[in-house]
Amino acid sequence: MKPFTYHLYHKPTDQHYYGVRYKKDCSPDELWGSYFSSSPIVHQLIEEYGKESFVPSVRKTFGTAKEAVAWESKFLTKVDAQHNSKWLNRHNGKDNFIGPHTHSEQSKAKIGSKIKGIKRSEETKAKMRAKAKEREAKRRAEGWQYPADAQIRARETLRARIAETGHDPWNTPEYRKALSERKEGTKRQYLDDGSFIMVKP
Repeated sequence: MKPFTYHLYHKPTDQHYYGVRYKKDCSPDELWGSYFSSSPIVHQLIEEYGKESFVPSVRKTFGTAKEAVAWESKFLTKVDAQHNSKWLNRHNGKDNFIGPHTHSEQSKAKIGSKIKGIKRSEETKAKMRAKAKEREAKRRAEGWQYPADAQIRARETLRARIAETGHDPWNTPEYRKALSERKEGTKRQYLDDGSFIMVKP
């Protein structure tokens, strides 16, 4: 294993990304050959503009994963990438990392501001939808179920919001109207396991 940090420059948007790689048996040679960052934002840009739209470079190698992660955090904190529009990073590394399913409204707004200006062609959108459907079908075929702890957290969140507002925030005329508008024009598309997802024709 040879942990390393790397820099990506996205030419079309003139933005940067700084990351770290410390997986078991990793090597700097992987960058832009078999490894294309773990960032969803970077992956979205690759889908739209292609891998060649990025200029990748390995910046520093380390003896341990701990050293690599600490260096990444030091650099991201220095440029304050999380709040800098020139950077695609949505966190400043280490304890500032925001994992899946734990985004606050503030963090979601910051993430949204990072990708707000990204324009996608209809062809790209169609490819992204197709891939999402494939992933969902695969997970269902493998027996995936919504995690029990996530269900518990969702119920706790709902109870907390009801206690705060005095009503169910997902059972209001405004919410039902917005939901109805989102569903307008959609149809059921059945998957191989008999379940379905709602899609627009």
